[in-house]
Amino acid sequence: KSFPNRKASSLLNDMISFTCAEKLLSIFKIIGSNTILTNKFDTGFPVIINGMLINSVAMEFKRDTKEKFHVITLPGPTLSATMTEEVTVYLLSHLQNDVKNVVLVLKDINSIDIAAAEALVKVQQNFYESNASFVICEVQKPVEKFLDENELLEMMNVTPTQSEAFDIIQMEEIEREMMDEENG
Repeated sequence: KSFPNRKASSLLNDMISFTCAEKLLSIFKIIGSNTILTNKFDTGFPVIINGMLINSVAMEFKRDTKEKFHVITLPGPTLSATMTEEVTVYLLSHLQNDVKNVVLVLKDINSIDIAAAEALVKVQQNFYESNASFVICEVQKPVEKFLDENELLEMMNVTPTQSEAFDIIQMEEIEREMMDEENG
């Protein structure tokens, strides 16, 4: 139905939308402060992270799931600040899975800006704080040089090959198991 007063109709729609969004946020706050939910049906719908509504993931990531980790390949050729939110949301969503460890393959990335590089450092920190591994591999020379010049390379867990990244994850898994045995 339409309202005779277009302005009133618009105002009512805004009120209904606000009320629904407000109720959704309160429901998700009750579920948990670290809840990450994504809409699987349409990339145009929002994602809720820590009770905040943000845009959903629109980039296409290649993911191969192994027994102990996910191998994620980012599309190239550039990883820019405008992509940072989407990449961060996608990577951090893996912490909600049974298999939490991630190997990030940057073989198709030929350039990266400082915001995206710093976001990867923060993502890695989140993984390790959550008792999960995060290893970056196959970094192209221009990206490696950029990270090194900005003193970020030494803050990242980077390997030349996927095989070496797999080895690091396996070693870290063994280390975590040993620590659990000692503490438990």
